[in-house]
Amino acid sequence: MPNQHYVSTDSATLFIKGWWVDDACAIQYQVADPKEPLFGFRDKRWRDVAEGNIMVHGMLDINFRYKGYLTFLLSNLDFLEAKIKKARETGGDNVLGEYSDFLRGLNPDNNLRDAGLDGTDFTVEQRKKFLESSAEDFDLRKFRRLANAMKEDYWDKVPYPDRKTQAANERLRAGTWPDGFDIDVVFAQNEVDDITKDQDPGLVETLVDVRIVGQSKIIQNTVPGGGEPLLERYQFIAKDVK
Repeated sequence: MPNQHYVSTDSATLFIKGWWVDDACAIQYQVADPKEPLFGFRDKRWRDVAEGNIMVHGMLDINFRYKGYLTFLLSNLDFLEAKIKKARETGGDNVLGEYSDFLRGLNPDNNLRDAGLDGTDFTVEQRKKFLESSAEDFDLRKFRRLANAMKEDYWDKVPYPDRKTQAANERLRAGTWPDGFDIDVVFAQNEVDDITKDQDPGLVETLVDVRIVGQSKIIQNTVPGGGEPLLERYQFIAKDVK
């Protein structure tokens, strides 16, 4: 047997889109790989097995801060990723500046994932060029952002300069967030303070393309006046567990 300790619950760390979320206090998930036995006309035992659709269900608990916190968090992550990506492209390696304190990824590459361009940042010329692009160059994710931005231009009563401002003002439910996101569950971090060290892949699971499908709040006092934190629980589905 390997000479190591068992993993305890206080060792687990949760990352959303490669960023450490210290407010997350619990996560439960299960992946189903359904199979159906196939029989011939006179068979008593099955001859083969047909594989069904993979489905991941789970629940994420976050300590409640304010209404719409998870949506605001996702909006901020998009905002930070876009700014750091732009800074890296224009200013070399040492460009994190004020964002360095927020950097808590599995390794440097996992901290930065292309968040795409917010549709509200498209100029008129960029919108025209994008909509006229060929099928090979067409980016569906950018199109959705652009479509939402153009909808705001024409129909929304209150225009917002960006998604961050919209989330901050409207406190949208996380289930209305248009994009999927990955959740990395690190069962035991190698070095919490040294993100340049490679993480043991045997101690990491990734929930791929998570979509929030429901949310609830849990208020529980075991005794009158108890100090239990208020939890916000998010039910989700995901494409896979890797």
